[in-house]
Amino acid sequence: MAHILEAIKLINAIIIINEEDQYKSNVISPLVSEIYTFFPFHKSHQCGKIDELILVDRWIYSDESGKFQFDSNLFPSKIPKKFNGCEIYFTERFNPMIIFEFDFLRPVFESLKLKLRMSDQDGKPIDIPYAGPEGYAALRLFQHSRPETSVTFPHMYTKNNLYVRCPKQNIRHGNFYKVFTLPVWLLIFLTTFLTATVSVFLQKSSKFESKYFRNLAYSLYSILSMLTAVPAPQMPRTVKLRMFLFLWICHCLILSTVFQCFFTSFLVEPGFERPMTSIREIMDKAEVLFVHPSTLNSYFQYSAVMYLPYSLQSKVKATPYPVEDFIETENSVVYASEFEMESTYFKCCPLMESSNAVHVITVTSVSYYYDVLSFKILQCFEAGIFINELNAYRSSNVLRYDNPTQPKTRVNSFPSTAFSIFHLKHFKVVFYILIFGNIISFVVLLGECILFRIKNLLSAVKVI
Repeated sequence: MAHILEAIKLINAIIIINEEDQYKSNVISPLVSEIYTFFPFHKSHQCGKIDELILVDRWIYSDESGKFQFDSNLFPSKIPKKFNGCEIYFTERFNPMIIFEFDFLRPVFESLKLKLRMSDQDGKPIDIPYAGPEGYAALRLFQHSRPETSVTFPHMYTKNNLYVRCPKQNIRHGNFYKVFTLPVWLLIFLTTFLTATVSVFLQKSSKFESKYFRNLAYSLYSILSMLTAVPAPQMPRTVKLRMFLFLWICHCLILSTVFQCFFTSFLVEPGFERPMTSIREIMDKAEVLFVHPSTLNSYFQYSAVMYLPYSLQSKVKATPYPVEDFIETENSVVYASEFEMESTYFKCCPLMESSNAVHVITVTSVSYYYDVLSFKILQCFEAGIFINELNAYRSSNVLRYDNPTQPKTRVNSFPSTAFSIFHLKHFKVVFYILIFGNIISFVVLLGECILFRIKNLLSAVKVI
């Protein structure tokens, strides 16, 4: 009898044993019925086992009725509030999410004084069973329950999403001096110098031309000002020089337009690529969709929200580690919970389609611990203990993956998909150009001073 009661774990049961009258053995109907019950946790070492039956009351028959001898409660409370270190078993199945949830629910088991044990031997009682193809493990992302199991009050709520890689940053155009090749730059400077030289000779051929164009340095300065779209300090007077400089201005306009377009794009951040945002784009771009086997069986086959077209069903790949495989595979998509993706260092972008999910504990329906465990989880949830632990866990992940001392060996991630605003670092190139122009101006000034000094020396020699 004890083995049967232990197997079916029936608590609210009584055992009636009839006793015949010792003095009137010929009486067919017994005169007294003894009522027994059992307490599976009465002693600290029992932990659900039935050691002995305890007499609760006696039913004494009279003429047509009877009465209880002690008027005791036939169905007293048998499940204690604490289990004094009793072991609760669950099936062994490794999953990072399950490891976290056991740590997450550790205060519940500790407050009940329960010890978690993996059931890796035949014959061990299973209190928290593996849910087969429909769940991750003992603690699973619950979608569809089985008739032989019951679920506790949810201890965590999450969302399931299709996640894709966040858009990568577009390639920058590079350094501004690479807008032209080196031969083109040399040709531009050579053309500028030749243009200044020709303008000097054209000025000397006309006595009506301005004296400013008679100097090679000043003429070069005017030509460079036109090249950089800066007004020239002096306009030419003769028709020949005006026509020649008009052709040079047209040439400068073309070069300046090309260069300024590139330089403007250099100052502005190039932005990011357009991410996948719909099932249609996933069908066209993605090569594989990673899902957990439990999710594939329990959700994709039953949920009308997550109906996949036939062309995308051929890309679905069931794997025990969908998030890890997604990180290692380019052009892939993963279907996972929001919490799983938050606990990874790899930043992903969810699609608009999502579904709510609850995290529960699956317990066998005949388990002694179901009612107490579910009630304790409800108390912890209402007290905010789970929310506090979840926020602390997420904060630890943020500190871990945003630490500047962290080695830069992880996959690159981008904090935003928007364009960046102007920053001081964007103008460092302009500052370099200004410094370079000042250096050239200083060199030209030194050259003019030296040339002026040489002319004065030559004039003094002629006078002597």
